[in-house]
Amino acid sequence: MLFESSSFVLRDKYNSEYVLGFEDEVPYTLDVLFLGSSMSYRQIYPLELWNEFGIASYNLGSSEQIIPLSYYILQHALRTQKPKVVVVDMGMCIVEKKNFSDARLHQVWDNLSWSKSKYESIQDLAENPETFILILYNIILDGKRLQKKILKNILIMKKEQEVIQESSH
Repeated sequence: MLFESSSFVLRDKYNSEYVLGFEDEVPYTLDVLFLGSSMSYRQIYPLELWNEFGIASYNLGSSEQIIPLSYYILQHALRTQKPKVVVVDMGMCIVEKKNFSDARLHQVWDNLSWSKSKYESIQDLAENPETFILILYNIILDGKRLQKKILKNILIMKKEQEVIQESSH
């Protein structure tokens, strides 16, 4: 838990609120998945669908999400969900892969667990897959270092409290 919290500090959190909670969803409970660019994530509100129609849905849209990235995100999502309907925003279908920024990959993949589709997406879409994976690795490594510092500080604070309590007796 502490590692997850500390690694979150180091992630790209722009748009993460749309992706981050997906893996906390109860498996096989979503009826609809939404994928696509900002047209999707800024204009489709799953909570409204639930409140008005009782439709369980999740929006996995992200900034400038190109169709190939939507494909890989869908593959990742289908590991734990089997929606009846998948809605894909086609607004980015005219954008070529070569005009796609690795920052857009980080917005999604920094916030989801490892999977075959995540790895394949990086290999297919990242400008330099080895560098991209190294950056992800460093995020994890820095998270572990931060976790150790936090644990060390907790232990120091605990010892200081014990000393204070002993001296007050």
